[in-house]
Amino acid sequence: MNHTFLFQPATWTAKGTFTDADGNTVPVDGETTITHEPEVWVNEGYMRLLDESGLELQNRYEIVPFAEGKDFTSWKSFNPALGVLIGAFSIVDDSIISISASEDGQYYACEYLLKIDDGNYRGRGVLFRSGEKLSSWAVDLAKED
Repeated sequence: MNHTFLFQPATWTAKGTFTDADGNTVPVDGETTITHEPEVWVNEGYMRLLDESGLELQNRYEIVPFAEGKDFTSWKSFNPALGVLIGAFSIVDDSIISISASEDGQYYACEYLLKIDDGNYRGRGVLFRSGEKLSSWAVDLAKED
């Protein structure tokens, strides 16, 4: 299956929900932009909680481009709240799966992106801290024209 998310430079909008450690769910929106440079792909974006806090979660991934014939690659990210994260993406049929951990091992996460069609993905993820669920999210991503 050919994937468009990550593999094509584009901007994607996100809408969905964010659930905190206490089970409180709030709507979110966001945006992420994928750019390709010869030695690195960059995925930079944010997710904003649509509640009174207006909290904006930002992230910037630096992705090693997928090697010819390979279905996995590595990435590194700096998250203002979590610090440096080290992770990997793997393509599994209609999905892009990501696993990651913070350099200090305190945080770890899993996220998957299910391809609906070339312009739409469904994202689901969970973040843990020291063995306890910190948050989860469920978003729909749409490619901007």
